[in-house]
Amino acid sequence: MRDFDWYILSSLHKTKNITQSAKLLFIEQPTLTRRLQAMEKELGCTLVYRTTKGIEFTAQGEKVVRRAEVIVQLLQSIEKDIRQY
Repeated sequence: MRDFDWYILSSLHKTKNITQSAKLLFIEQPTLTRRLQAMEKELGCTLVYRTTKGIEFTAQGEKVVRRAEVIVQLLQSIEKDIRQY
């Protein structure tokens, strides 16, 4: 998975909406959808279900997104440390 994929999962978990997450991440909605499908294929599981109210994470998706939150914090910490020099 790409570093940016962790940001996608984190954003999706916060917004529960693909279109809103795409806007927050400054990417097009079809691009986000394709990345999500690629992540699901790579991991071999369904991460989210699409509903009329947005998306809901599967049990496996919840496990992955908990890890995504940790990874996003780590990536942000690294970026912050690098900027201080």
